[in-house]
Amino acid sequence: MTPEAPLEIQWFAYALADNGIMPDEELQQLWEELGSTADLAVFAEAVIDRICVGLSVEEQNAKVDQIQQYIDYACEQASAGYASETESGEYEYEATVETDLPGFSDVPALSEEEAAARMIELLTKLQSMQCSDLHLSAGAPPFVRHLREIERIDSYVLTAEDAAKLNLALLTDEQKEIFKKQQDLSMALEVGSKRYRVCLMDQKNGISGSYRLVPDHICSLEELGFLEKDEQTIRRLLDYHNGLVLVTGPIGAGKTTTLASMIDIINEKRS
Repeated sequence: MTPEAPLEIQWFAYALADNGIMPDEELQQLWEELGSTADLAVFAEAVIDRICVGLSVEEQNAKVDQIQQYIDYACEQASAGYASETESGEYEYEATVETDLPGFSDVPALSEEEAAARMIELLTKLQSMQCSDLHLSAGAPPFVRHLREIERIDSYVLTAEDAAKLNLALLTDEQKEIFKKQQDLSMALEVGSKRYRVCLMDQKNGISGSYRLVPDHICSLEELGFLEKDEQTIRRLLDYHNGLVLVTGPIGAGKTTTLASMIDIINEKRS
């Protein structure tokens, strides 16, 4: 992909090409057809249109879910930005937020049991930091989503071995087999009293893992910040028994949280 393309599109194209979804030449051609003003959403939609030709509805839905993981990965990598190259030819990042989290430079020396304990420690401490997501990707420094902003928590760049050790540490043997076969995995994870939505993907540099903290209660529309008149409009829409409501927005905007609140209202009103 040409370096003139936005960084998130470059990462998206790399993920697609390296996972055999579309060849790099075809992606480059598609970018040129769309023009330099195309953003990631437009580019991804064009990719989906091409790869879903002739597929059944079920196969199309599976492809869309897969592409969404690549989109999330591209946005995460682009948010981390570029690294500076050192004299030895290696890349170096700077942490963007100070934390009391354990470092990552000792990960290569950790045993499987120690890696599992490290992951539990990371996920537990992130709760007190008001972080909604933890991202551990091979070829990039570890980072979190704090108050909707991407922040690096260590300057250490995870190797493919590091990312595999950490991201596979809390999986069962059955889950490891599924991931090995499918090269991606979405699952629920419980750590203490907290639940996480975990997405793992085998990408060009190694394993990429994201951990989203699931709220322990369903927020009301008021708690989510909706104005009274907007809340009334949403409640009125939910009284209809037919129709379609679209909830859209960028990563971390609150789509799932909003949907949960709406479904909770429906469950209160009717069986």
